[in-house]
Amino acid sequence: MTKDIYKFVGEFPQLKKIMEQNKEQSVNIGNCIGIERSVPQSFNSTIKEICEKAGNYISIIQEDYYNKFNESPCIYFYYWLYYNYGIHMNIKDTKDVYQFMINQFYNDYAFQCMNYKDIIITQEEMLNLNVLYDMHVNFNNISEKTKTCDKICECAKKCADIYMKQKDKCKYNTFPYFCNLIEEFRKKYNNKISSSNCDTNTPSSLPSLQSNNVITLTLILIVVTLGISSFLFMLYKFTTYGSRIRYQFMRKRNKYLNIDKE
Repeated sequence: MTKDIYKFVGEFPQLKKIMEQNKEQSVNIGNCIGIERSVPQSFNSTIKEICEKAGNYISIIQEDYYNKFNESPCIYFYYWLYYNYGIHMNIKDTKDVYQFMINQFYNDYAFQCMNYKDIIITQEEMLNLNVLYDMHVNFNNISEKTKTCDKICECAKKCADIYMKQKDKCKYNTFPYFCNLIEEFRKKYNNKISSSNCDTNTPSSLPSLQSNNVITLTLILIVVTLGISSFLFMLYKFTTYGSRIRYQFMRKRNKYLNIDKE
C-alpha cells in the first residue's frame, strides 16, 4: 500500500449506513448482467448480488452525498467487499473484483475512485482498517450516550482493550499511518474518559504506544554505533588489517614529507 487509506475510516460508519440503505426507486442493473465470467471463480455465485448493491450504493452517494464524500466511498467499498464476501477467499480475488466494479461503474460515480483503482490492500491492512473502525464505532457510542455511564464505561473498556492490542504492532512503527491514527485516538479517549467515573477496569487514560518507538530506535542506534566503533577499533589494533592501514598511512605521510623537502 502506498497511500494513506486509514484516514478515511472516520467516515466508514456513515458509509455503512448508505450501503445498507435501499433506494425507493429501482436502480439500473444493466451493468450486472452476464458478468460472472469476468470475475474470479470464487465470486461467481455472489457477483450479481455484489454488483446490485454496489450500483445502489454508488447511486445514493451520487444523488445525495456527491459533495460530502471524495474518495472514502472507494476504500469503504473495498473494505466492505472483503469483510462481507472475500474474507475466506484469496485476497487477490477481492482486489480483482474491486477493480472490476470500479471499471463497471466508471461512468456513474466510480471515476472518483480511479486514484485508488490499482491500490492493493493486504490482509494485515484490512485488519488495521477493522481495528480503527471498531474503535470509531465504540468511541461514537461514548460520545452519543453520555447519560448512561455504564454504557460509556462499557464502550470505553472495549476501546481501551482494542487499543492495547496494537502495542506490538506500533512498537516499531511498522504501519506509520495506522499508528499515527492510533495515537490521535489515544488523545481523544483521554480527553473524553479522564473525567468519567468508571471503575478501575476501565482505564481513565491510555499510555502512548509511540513513545516506545523513540526509545527503542534510540537504543538500537546507540548499540549499533558502539558495536561498529568497537569492531573497527579491534580491527585496527589487533589484526593484520590494522597493521596494513598503519603501514599505508606511514608510506603516504613519508611520501608527502619527501615532496615537501624537495
